[in-house]
Amino acid sequence: MVGSYGNVCATSMDFKNFNRDLRFRVGKNDADMIIEKFRLKRETSNNTFFYEYKQDKDGHLTSLFWVDATGIRNYSIFGDTLSFDPTYRTNEYCMVFIPFIGVDNHWSNVTFAAALIENESHTSIKWALDAFDKCMDHIPPCVITDQCCGIKKAISLVWPNIVHRHCKWHIMNKFSGKIRPSLASNKMFMDKMKSFIWADHLSIEEFEEGWKSVIEDYDLADNDWLNEMYDLRKEWIPAYFNNVEMAGLLRTTSRSESSNFYFQHFLQSGDTFVEFYSKYESAIDKQRYLYAQNNQLSEFAQIPATHLKIEKDAAKIYTLKDVLLNGRLFEVTVRLSDHDVNCECKFYLRKAYLCRHAFASLHRCGVYKIPLAYVETSWIKNEENHPSVLGSNVSAQHCVELDEVKLQMKENWFDVQSCMSIAGFDKAAVAKMRTHVQSMKVDMNELLPQKNGNVDKFVGPKPHSDPCSKCREIVGHNARSCPLNQK
Repeated sequence: MVGSYGNVCATSMDFKNFNRDLRFRVGKNDADMIIEKFRLKRETSNNTFFYEYKQDKDGHLTSLFWVDATGIRNYSIFGDTLSFDPTYRTNEYCMVFIPFIGVDNHWSNVTFAAALIENESHTSIKWALDAFDKCMDHIPPCVITDQCCGIKKAISLVWPNIVHRHCKWHIMNKFSGKIRPSLASNKMFMDKMKSFIWADHLSIEEFEEGWKSVIEDYDLADNDWLNEMYDLRKEWIPAYFNNVEMAGLLRTTSRSESSNFYFQHFLQSGDTFVEFYSKYESAIDKQRYLYAQNNQLSEFAQIPATHLKIEKDAAKIYTLKDVLLNGRLFEVTVRLSDHDVNCECKFYLRKAYLCRHAFASLHRCGVYKIPLAYVETSWIKNEENHPSVLGSNVSAQHCVELDEVKLQMKENWFDVQSCMSIAGFDKAAVAKMRTHVQSMKVDMNELLPQKNGNVDKFVGPKPHSDPCSKCREIVGHNARSCPLNQK
């Protein structure tokens, strides 16, 4: 920031003294100060900052949830899957910290929102999920967590119809301790078992056959733990999620754990609420700064691995590269009438971008640009500049042809971008395009008058008044104006 340590006009003792003075100033007003800070953030952000909190019967803060406008917007774009892993040792009050995370268009972690709760009971977790549900624009299609019973029960109560996936890493981490030591050190056995457990392109039948063959070959039919995991296979084995959209983005809670590890670089177990949130903001600022850097770097088109025109088109649109599945052949069907493409590897269904098998097949059929129906906002460059259904006048409730509308929105966007590229810096062409855009804007305003949108749902709860120190009632007066003074 200022060049070097020598240019920082403070010593380490000055920072320690500042921290001491801050804690002294906070004193017993820690909870009140953080709630007041959130209230001011809501007011100064035009009600786009959302928060909720819960107190016990003695007025102590027991739960806190918050999210800003950027987190809400990120979830509207990248909220195809959600992961969270409660963690301790982040604050003075031993409250459980829950960062809600997903995957952005650079395959990096993105934090949507966060909560502090009293414990890991299902009631506390349910409260946090209810708060999350209130401020976000959609229910997450797929959630991945560990095998915590409290989390499982809370999710079943708040989102009973979603896909809840258990973390494979947590299960596999116990694997070597649940089998004979000779097998745990047997590389051939472990590789064979993992080839059926981790592969997300296998069919259910292929997994079933593979699992049973390993169990029979190594005489593991009497292993109670393996039998239990097999009974729960629909909750953690990838083959059972092949038909779930975007389920391939998150397969373990490792992202949540890496996110927790990231926050621990900023947070300390002795932090007050005020200190905790200040450090949390620093962590989020750094995460969003790195995201902006990735966006800038993605503007430089990747060098295609082949000379296929469709791959060059992909390099202009996407922020990431494809993953090759070696040693497998997949059947791809292409419908020439509308360029509909389907690959039996189901990569697009799991990851939301076309596999190289589809690219090669489209190229062979004379299609040199990626069909816009397969261009998902989650993976394109500078996604924040592209249209989103969030905040528009189209919703799943009011339009049964939502997918068609979304496709038309993409086509409109890319058509406008194409016109801008053609116009370049030609003054007359830019002026003509400006005239047409202004005319369209007038037509749209006449067709769909602007409304106030979804502001109400971003408004946080009304802060509780402090109780009267004389009668201990919360009735809008204090000790000086208390009715008991007149008796």
